[in-house]
Amino acid sequence: MHRAILAAALALIASPALADAVTYSGTIGKTQIVVEFTAPPQSASTPFAGRYFYVKKGIDIPLDAKSVDGGRLVLNEEKPCTEDICAQSDDGTVTNPPLGAEWKLLAAADGKTLTGIWIDAGKSQPVTLTFVASRPLADHAEPTPLGLAVDTDTFVSGDKPIAMDATPYDYLRMQVKQHKSAVTDWSGSSFQYLTDPRTKFAFPTIVSLAGKADPTAANAYLQALHW
Repeated sequence: MHRAILAAALALIASPALADAVTYSGTIGKTQIVVEFTAPPQSASTPFAGRYFYVKKGIDIPLDAKSVDGGRLVLNEEKPCTEDICAQSDDGTVTNPPLGAEWKLLAAADGKTLTGIWIDAGKSQPVTLTFVASRPLADHAEPTPLGLAVDTDTFVSGDKPIAMDATPYDYLRMQVKQHKSAVTDWSGSSFQYLTDPRTKFAFPTIVSLAGKADPTAANAYLQALHW
């Protein structure tokens, strides 16, 4: 009886790690990417999914698992949907998205690295990924690309700040060098605009405040809105 209780307790302790989403950074060929999986790939089983973005673009590309076995992963990218190639249910959900490039990956036993190839239209590129961080999936999140994005919606709406410990994937998405405008003086203070080169959206940031007040807290708030 006591052994059964102990086993159940150990299972409860171990299970959250298996439910954590994990983030990797690396390359396809020479192009920088960031990837997030619904579970640690070295111990994952189906259902399993992921998403990734090219750093220079910052747009999610869903990854659907074709097979997952002992750290060996075969995944397919979902192609962008159009009315001609995507069938939708009554509520607008795409049930069978068209698939594109294939990934074949092998995870190291400790999950710290993944290596493999990316194949599309007969062309291939090497893939190298290195573990960055993990985060707990939301209780209601499904192990799908859309499930991974559920928390992103919460951060975008401003309910939680984007931070490395809470959402490493989205935090890394925002680590892009921003274009700075000329500094504008305003009633003894000064500000300039920061522009994400991918979105072209400009947001203000404070350069200095009248009376030499510290603008750090205000700029953190403005940055959160920008992100």
